[in-house]
Amino acid sequence: MILTMQGGLLYPISWLFGKVMDIIYNILAVDGVANLGICIILFTVVVKLILLPMNMHSQKTSKVNQIIQPEIQKIQKKYKNKTDNESMLKQNQEINAVYRKYGTSMTAGCLPMFIQFPIIFGLYDVVRNIPAYVSSIKELYIPIADSIINHLDDYKTVLTEFVNEHKISTATAYVQNFGTTGNANNEVIDVLGTFSTTQWNEFLADLAGNTDVTSVINMYLPKINEINEFMFGINISEAPGLKLSLALLIPIISTVFQLISMKVSMNHTKKQGGEQNEMANSMMKSMMFMPIMSFFMCVFFPSGLGLYWAANSVISLFIQIGITYYYDHVANLDKILDKMAKKAAKKNAKNGGKKSFMERMMEAQGEANTDSPMSAQISNKNLRNYDTRNMQSINNTGKKYKEGSMASKANIMLNYDDVKGRDK
Repeated sequence: MILTMQGGLLYPISWLFGKVMDIIYNILAVDGVANLGICIILFTVVVKLILLPMNMHSQKTSKVNQIIQPEIQKIQKKYKNKTDNESMLKQNQEINAVYRKYGTSMTAGCLPMFIQFPIIFGLYDVVRNIPAYVSSIKELYIPIADSIINHLDDYKTVLTEFVNEHKISTATAYVQNFGTTGNANNEVIDVLGTFSTTQWNEFLADLAGNTDVTSVINMYLPKINEINEFMFGINISEAPGLKLSLALLIPIISTVFQLISMKVSMNHTKKQGGEQNEMANSMMKSMMFMPIMSFFMCVFFPSGLGLYWAANSVISLFIQIGITYYYDHVANLDKILDKMAKKAAKKNAKNGGKKSFMERMMEAQGEANTDSPMSAQISNKNLRNYDTRNMQSINNTGKKYKEGSMASKANIMLNYDDVKGRDK
């Protein structure tokens, strides 16, 4: 691991966003605003803009799945009282055919939620390990690291004992890496990059007798403290803790805006209805621990991490509201549906009607359940989440579609069934 850069599968993500952070910081430094707090906020804005197309696509897919629900419900109604495995297999095939017709799937709106997890961890590593990604900041630590290595007898033991004595949890893993990477300078910077202003002062006090090291630290420490100083006197290198201070505003803002954002998303999918949206809602409910987890992370980790979480929460909320409004009031859903259907038709023709991985999995599961009546009944129940009353309520939402449009045709099937049912 080079310096504190994320290794393994997340390395490309961390490397990319690290470059973004480095560019933003250097631009700010040119104008004399070398402040990490502002840098982290702008960095968050840029990253959210990069991820905006994915969020837009997720919301579009969710809307399309909402419009085609009547076609899905038509199939579910057709197999309503059929619990045998062959019927369930045919139901799966017909439902998948509808999704394939529009180039979407039952889980398409949920996939971006999974995709964002590695992105979040990659971003977390960048914000947690600034010197690893921002070359200008790393340069401030290099002379200090050189001095410690050259003028401290057994510097590894000195740093390890200091980290353990002062319980610097973020540096514990780094002192354990001493001598394992082949780059002593980077190993020391790993540890120094976790020091808060208070811990730097304590480190200086411990080294009071070694003027060779303390003189170098005193030369570069003011600049390090300056770039870590945020508004209201909050130092982003220090953890707020549970003591009453303005720094606690960061974890509070982060948690509140995350909860509001999740509430907005859940209310939106609840109004849409549909199995796919119910799945998304269920998934979001299971993720309610995230705001609480981020609160404690913001409290016990350096405020720089908390600032990222807070900025991300605020920006995410406004993006969510904006995207929802766009697809509810501005976007031409008939045109979107028609375009997706045409694109899907070309794709299906190109691959010769080859089934997707999800379709093959569902059919394989159905075939595997041939000798399990109970499993078939459970699958049947899960696949028919809509009764006649549910379909009627969706149909009577007051939503009007342009005559002859793809959306209106998708709803004709349900309207026909309702009228037929009333005539009996």
